[in-house]
Amino acid sequence: MGDDVASTLRALVAVDVDSSADDITLSLTDDDGGRFKIPVGSKSLVVAKQLDFETDTSHSIEVRAFDKFSTADTKLTITVTDVNEAPSAVV
Repeated sequence: MGDDVASTLRALVAVDVDSSADDITLSLTDDDGGRFKIPVGSKSLVVAKQLDFETDTSHSIEVRAFDKFSTADTKLTITVTDVNEAPSAVV
């Protein structure tokens, strides 16, 4: 397990031809058990809980983009990469 909590995974982009990007708000309708978050006023997807390849190799979330007039939901899959971890104990 790495020190990935509070790390920004990706800047998210939402486009609406009828309004500016500043008028679009993003939120998570499915945060995979609290593992991910989009901070208020942000368009960044952030790791909220420790991710571990040995436990789950991928996570599914759903992002909602909304403005004054409409809402759109998109499902995303986050793939966890395995890393070579140092031994935690010497026997």
